[in-house]
This record gives sequence, structure tokens and C-alpha cells, in this order.
Amino acid sequence: MFAKISRAQYQRCSPGRGIHPEIQLISCSQTRSCGPPRWRLNSNAFGEIVSSAKPKAILEIGTLRGGTLFVLCKLSDPSATIISVDLPGGPYGGSYNFIQASLYRRFRKPQQSVHLLRADSHLQSTKEAVREISSQLDLLFIDGDHTHAGVKRDFELYSPLVRSGGMVVFHDIVPHDMSKFPSEKGCGVDRFWREIKASYHHIEIIDDPNQGWAGIGIVNV
Repeated sequence: MFAKISRAQYQRCSPGRGIHPEIQLISCSQTRSCGPPRWRLNSNAFGEIVSSAKPKAILEIGTLRGGTLFVLCKLSDPSATIISVDLPGGPYGGSYNFIQASLYRRFRKPQQSVHLLRADSHLQSTKEAVREISSQLDLLFIDGDHTHAGVKRDFELYSPLVRSGGMVVFHDIVPHDMSKFPSEKGCGVDRFWREIKASYHHIEIIDDPNQGWAGIGIVNV
């Protein structure tokens, strides 16, 4: 059973307390300037929560460059099953190529298994493919279709697979600044997050309310 995320736990790993070593590793390995935008914001608190929980069954919806996938592999249970669902040609990423897929499979620890599903997360057939790999999840990370309808569909379709006490994590809960991120027009994650968060024990990880993007929301189900 996953322990619920306490406010004290969040405060212990809140921004400003340094970057988790595994997150620092991917930051330095992915870019010469050390620190891809995806993990420069909100990284340490989320990493510490995953490291503490040590989930054994994980589904990530939306993988793209693999930053989150790397972190989930490195900080989850040594024997964890990690599933990625990513849509080739999707408007909020576009998926990864087969060379990248080969690299992503190498993220795993020796006893872990990584399953890369190049499919539409909104389809019932994709859910069934996920269930064949793992019938229950400890952690669901939603970062695929960013429209309101899209994130709602992913939540409604896959959250029933999350065991009692498990976590559903949303990326991009901060309203997007369209002057900075015009390609993110139509992003409705922040609206869906506001609609559901009061119904759950939840935590928001936001470095700066005015950052104009990113932000992580976590609910216990």
C-alpha cells in the first residue's frame, strides 16, 4: 500500500533543497548547458516523492524525450514494471523514433522491465494492452494530450487501474502563458486539475505561480 503524501514530506523535498542525484544526472546528460527545461522546474520535490514511495508498477502517458521515463526508472522499485504510452505524430510531442526507443529501454535497472507502447492512449485497446502488462498501477503519470478533453479521457480511462493509495500525477497544471508558449494553445490541464483536486488528498508542486508553464499535481486515489 502506498503511504499518502503528507505536507511535511512535501516540505522536506520542496524546491530549493538541491537536485536529486538521478535528476541531476539526466539534466547533465541531455544537454550541454545542464538542465533541460522539463526537469529544471519542479524536479526535486517530485523525484523525492517517487524515491520515497518506490512504486512497482508505473504508467507514463506521453514520453517524448524520455526525461520523466528516466527519472521513473531510476527512482522506482528495483524490480518495477514501467510502461510508456506515446502517440506517434501526436500534437503535444510527436513521439520518439526507434533509435530513441532503444535508448529508453536501457534506462531500466537490471531487474526492471520497460514496455514502450506507441499507441493512442485514448483507445480502449491501448488500455487493454496496458492491463495485459500490469493489471494494477502504483503510479500513473499523465503528460500526453494536453487538451481538457484529452487529459480528462486519460484520467477517466486509466485511473481505475491505480490501486487504492496509489498516485495519479499530472504535468503542466500551471496555466500556460501563450505569449511564451504559443504552440501550447488549447492546453486545458490546469482547468481539469482545478476541477478535480478538491475531491482528493492532493499536492501541487509549483516553483513560481508566474512561471507560465509546467507544475506538477499529485492526487492519492
